[in-house]
Amino acid sequence: MGFSIELFFFAGAILAFGVVLWGAVTKHRSVFIAALALLPTGLATLLSWYSYAESRSIPWMIGYAVVAAISAYVVVRHLVGTIPKQRV
Repeated sequence: MGFSIELFFFAGAILAFGVVLWGAVTKHRSVFIAALALLPTGLATLLSWYSYAESRSIPWMIGYAVVAAISAYVVVRHLVGTIPKQRV
């Protein structure tokens, strides 16, 4: 029973990271992609802090920080791209 829930979370994490990577390279803008990228942003930020606070692991902290930065970039890119421009 424990294996199936772990596999489910692993598959969800891979899917979320795939959406973030796809959102970083696609030309289309979508609020849905921005909403999906918020989860990896928050989790990677917390994991970056935790890896430093718990074990002082600089490589893991930097790795999680890079994932958080890419995810935050995707969120901002997709939110700014969907705001309608005002005509003068």
